[in-house]
Amino acid sequence: MPYTQSGFAVQGAHGAHGNYELVSPSALGGLRHCWRNNDLPGAPWLLGDAFGSAGVDTVSLVARSDQVPSVHNGNLELVARVGPRLAHYTRRVPGPGKPFVWFGPVHFASGVAGHPALIQSRFGTHGNLELVVPTASGGISHYWCDNDQPHPHWIHTGVFAAGLGQVDAVAMIQSNYGGPPGNLEVIARAGDVLSHMFRDVGPAFAWSPPQTVLTSAAGIPAFIQSRHGTKGNFELVTPLAASGLSHITRDNDHPTTPWSPPVEFGSGTVSAVALIHARPGTPGAGSLDAIARVGSNTVVYVRSQAPPHDWTGPAAAACTEPLCNPVSQGEWRVPHSAGVVGIHTVLLRTGSVLFASYKEHEDQASGDSAVFNPVTGEETRLALARNVFCCGHSTLDDGRVLVVGGNLGGANALHTFTPNGGGGQWQELGNISAGRWYPTVTTLPDGRIFIIGGTGGGPRVNPHSCQITGGAIQATYEIFNPASGLEPPQPAPFMNEVDPYWLYPFVYVLPSGKLLIHAKTTTAFLDLSSFTFDATRLSTLSQTARTYPSEGTSVLLPLLPTSNPPYRARVMLIGGAGVSCPTPATDTTPATATCEVLDLGQAPLAWAPAPPMSHPRVMPDSVLLPDGTVLVMNGSSTGVADNGINPVFAVERYDPSTDTWTALCPMRVPRLYHATALLLPDGRVLTSGKDVEFNPHPFHYPEYRVEIYSPPYLFQGPRPNVTSAPDTVAYGANFDVIAPDAGAVVSAALIRPGAVTHSFNQEQRYVGLSIVTAQSGSLTLTAPPNAFVAPPGYYMLFLVNGNGVPSIGRFVKLG
Repeated sequence: MPYTQSGFAVQGAHGAHGNYELVSPSALGGLRHCWRNNDLPGAPWLLGDAFGSAGVDTVSLVARSDQVPSVHNGNLELVARVGPRLAHYTRRVPGPGKPFVWFGPVHFASGVAGHPALIQSRFGTHGNLELVVPTASGGISHYWCDNDQPHPHWIHTGVFAAGLGQVDAVAMIQSNYGGPPGNLEVIARAGDVLSHMFRDVGPAFAWSPPQTVLTSAAGIPAFIQSRHGTKGNFELVTPLAASGLSHITRDNDHPTTPWSPPVEFGSGTVSAVALIHARPGTPGAGSLDAIARVGSNTVVYVRSQAPPHDWTGPAAAACTEPLCNPVSQGEWRVPHSAGVVGIHTVLLRTGSVLFASYKEHEDQASGDSAVFNPVTGEETRLALARNVFCCGHSTLDDGRVLVVGGNLGGANALHTFTPNGGGGQWQELGNISAGRWYPTVTTLPDGRIFIIGGTGGGPRVNPHSCQITGGAIQATYEIFNPASGLEPPQPAPFMNEVDPYWLYPFVYVLPSGKLLIHAKTTTAFLDLSSFTFDATRLSTLSQTARTYPSEGTSVLLPLLPTSNPPYRARVMLIGGAGVSCPTPATDTTPATATCEVLDLGQAPLAWAPAPPMSHPRVMPDSVLLPDGTVLVMNGSSTGVADNGINPVFAVERYDPSTDTWTALCPMRVPRLYHATALLLPDGRVLTSGKDVEFNPHPFHYPEYRVEIYSPPYLFQGPRPNVTSAPDTVAYGANFDVIAPDAGAVVSAALIRPGAVTHSFNQEQRYVGLSIVTAQSGSLTLTAPPNAFVAPPGYYMLFLVNGNGVPSIGRFVKLG
């Protein structure tokens, strides 16, 4: 039978004795599910998944139990209020042998407030969903969802109980009153007063006037029809404004159906309570279990079925979020959700983030983008006439973003994006010489843009069969001159040597005046004085490719003026798939944890082993931090690009100065194919993305949540404070920075804003600065000597003190 009562905790259909299921807003953002296994001795509480959008205020949950046999039986249905809107989630099994997955949100309604109440009713063949929610303008709105339809949607029937004014919270049941299928009965709290009203079974479907049943109430009440009494008594438990909880019962066997005097129990400030009448066979069968939220804790009170029916407790329900020690591990939060999946993510000189993706379906002609404020969560959506999904991107020296290529009809497109305040403007510049799907785009020392890699559209190889599928090689490179436009394409024979792994090659400008280009298992060099390829080819130790679709990550380690020689370049390869063609891969093929480093200051040049990560991963992301370390996150422990189903939540940090890895606080949101990560100006790290089209079940859904990591250095005391710095800095010049605590600063660096997609950040670069003097209140720093060390454009200036704490990055234009 349908679950005809509301609450944030329910007794579901899973397990021989019906497990308890509970969902509540997470202190870290989004939602957290936990459950009580009623089949195990002691009925332990177990943590489930973290899921859902940021900014959730409150939730109501039902365990679906259709009136006829249905594939939906056992699903958990949840409605959350997110500000003035409602969001519907469903937990179900997406296929045989697959784990439970939360799907959603589907947003509906507007202008709502307070706490909603969701039930599955006995209306309809399958049992419709019914929902009541306070409105911001007063009264209560009623919605229903017709589960007999192939594509159910929410329908608003109107507002009732307007005379109550502003309602804070509601609870709802479908009773056995009024004849089949039964009245809807609602308890509403307005201020400290609880009122009861009901809606008849039709045909008028009229709501009765509200009747006061209790005062001195607070928080979110719980309301059920129990099995006590012949007709089934109404049981109401509510938090009290003073402390603890109050329980009243309506005796439905009595001719006047009176409410009992209140019985108070418990203590502390309770924000919400849910009530379950334990089913036969459940531990404590017949008891009333009141599950209460007290601060950040969840506790359970039990009212025995046997006389004298006293309430006992509280007993802890182990639903507390596992928290990291932020001082040693840092801290993840899910503070926001974006409207666009962050497949392409670029940090703008305004401090906002540009997200770009396909629009609804990857093969559409148009694209989608947004400018996102990572501090406030505010977002400006921007339409794109062409689909830039699968493009490459870099930042021009004036702060515009150059976007090259894209998908299908947009594969030969050339765009710029000009940031402006909280938004910006796209401009289509025309077409490049040929389609480039998955190109790499790199800013050169003279400010021009180097473009290499990509196909005319679609992948070159199927990694699961190792069959060539099309996608002709673009064995050329192109250069875009911001002043004069595109230059004629030039041959890049190296691309033929690394077929079919030349999509999104790793490319770096080296202080030596050369361009390093790595694809498959081979590294080549382009001399930037003559634009000719050297004869030198370097092979990695691993015989497995780390570029797409084997997709590891790569990073140019910090360039430091104190190294020997100064600004000695070292490139690192990290993780990737465990095999590459001619060996086919599946979603169970283990990824690799191995890493390699190429030291460009050492002779002879050769890739050398680096310490492996603790966790193998394909599709990882790497982020340079202000303290000179490298943060690695995201990815799957098995599979290849677009076929990974075992997300790695562990986060690791590599310290180039000690050649060691450190485990940090694990993330909460799975980030697989088409996920991204980059450094923010405040020293935090933003992760976003994972699309629907190219991720198999159970991750076949778009991920809009934005998760942000605060590294341990943000919990080590006060930051250095930059009160003044020049807007522009010339190469090799000394420049002054005003900082009240300058004497505590031990290092300074310029970090280029990131532009990341497909596990490779095409822009990030850490360039250390020499500290000439550090006097009271000011520092004199020396800019990088030339554009080979630091190509022109905008950088974030960071100061780091002796505790490793960075200042907030200040944008400085170099060159």
